Amino acid sequence: MKKQLKLFLAIVFAMSIALMSIAMLTACREDEDTSQIPTNLTATFGDVLSSVELPNGWEWYQDAMVGDVGDNVHYAVFNRSEEEIYYYYDYEVEKVPLTVTVKRAVLTVTINDTWWYAGEEKPVITYTISGFKTDDHRERFDGAFLIETEASSTSPVGTVYPITISQGTFVAPNYEIVFINGQIDIRDRESE
Repeated sequence: MKKQLKLFLAIVFAMSIALMSIAMLTACREDEDTSQIPTNLTATFGDVLSSVELPNGWEWYQDAMVGDVGDNVHYAVFNRSEEEIYYYYDYEVEKVPLTVTVKRAVLTVTINDTWWYAGEEKPVITYTISGFKTDDHRERFDGAFLIETEASSTSPVGTVYPITISQGTFVAPNYEIVFINGQIDIRDRESE
């Protein structure tokens, strides 16, 4: 009888310790799930989620583009340790919605310097665009840039005029546009 009583007490003691361990892990799990949800996440248009840093233990549910400028919701999961998963035999991955604030990407539009032969027809003034993200390209956007210069066919040879470029009617909501002006050099065709 004493052996049975000792065995019974040993089993009760072991079960008490196991229950206390489970209770402690449950308390830790509840704290992690509510108090450590990542906030203040930011990205730039064209980034992928894997470039948005999450705290230790968190990872994006799937890697994707961050989306357009503004607040975008994506899902992340908190990875439990192997020990925690062992105690929670019915453990399932819980997707947590996180807000990522996406900022505009920088698009740079640069006037290509050129020349104009005095007395001839105005040359085509060109520009170069750099900074497009994803599969964006000039043809996907509406509107045109406003390009201006005071140079004319009667401008004196040897003078240099600025060429300015500005927004005009061009629309690209996911981009902050930086303009770099250029110049046009008035030349004499006969002296070249």
